[in-house]
Amino acid sequence: MPLRECAATVRSTYISVLDKVNGSRDPVSTRYGKWIDDVNLAFAKIPAKIKGRLANIRLSSFWGLLAGVVLLAVPTVFTLFGPEIIDRESRRARYVILAVWLLVAAFVGLITLAKDRAWDLLVTKRFEQRQAARLSALDDALKALLRPGTKDFPPSYIFVLYLPDDGELTPFFPKFPAAEIDLWTFESGNGATGEAWLENTTIEVHGTAVSDGTHRLNPAQQAFFAPYHSVVATPVTVDDEQLGVLTGLSPDDDRFFAADTAQAALRELADTLGVLMEYVPQQSDLVWG
Repeated sequence: MPLRECAATVRSTYISVLDKVNGSRDPVSTRYGKWIDDVNLAFAKIPAKIKGRLANIRLSSFWGLLAGVVLLAVPTVFTLFGPEIIDRESRRARYVILAVWLLVAAFVGLITLAKDRAWDLLVTKRFEQRQAARLSALDDALKALLRPGTKDFPPSYIFVLYLPDDGELTPFFPKFPAAEIDLWTFESGNGATGEAWLENTTIEVHGTAVSDGTHRLNPAQQAFFAPYHSVVATPVTVDDEQLGVLTGLSPDDDRFFAADTAQAALRELADTLGVLMEYVPQQSDLVWG
């Protein structure tokens, strides 16, 4: 509910209560309604920029404002309408004082809400800026580490960093077209990637076994990975905690990673990625789109 509607509701309720308290013969709405209209007219002259900000305050904020007003109004009401009131004229004057007090309290509440909202927007903006900077730095680092020919590996290999997501290993880097994500995704134990995750060890496959049903690829994956004839996958860990899997694929059946020295170099690369993924991104950065 916009602030203007809330204010209209409070105004009508306020006048109704005063009418009942003061009696129907001389209704307060007649005497003080014009005064309240003058106040509304003054608010109408507020610059459009400020009114635009106030208009963003919704019902939830209004209840917080109302609670603050009531908190301030209670001791005032008891002071003004205590048993010491002796005549009707004094009571009416005190109504005016109370109305002014409520107006001041409402104004203070609005300022507080506006400041809180501005602070929330500032914090959110800074968080988004820092998140964007972290992701940009992470992307640059991954591009450098997983470039073709990294660590003197054959340039025919492409490297994919996988992270676990709800029981599956989903590619985190590089970014693939949305239509291919399912083809690049493996359940734990499926494909060289899923086996490396499940067994927590390096898996090297070559020849037709890369793309046939030997390692539990589904038919769509078998067709998709048919051009590849070498694959190697190794877990990405930090302090014995598995964070993901690094997988390399090549169209050449070169058996390059069958050598212990090549697998050792791959493990070094995976360890570097583990440190990077442990300390650069935060949990909120790793949200799947």
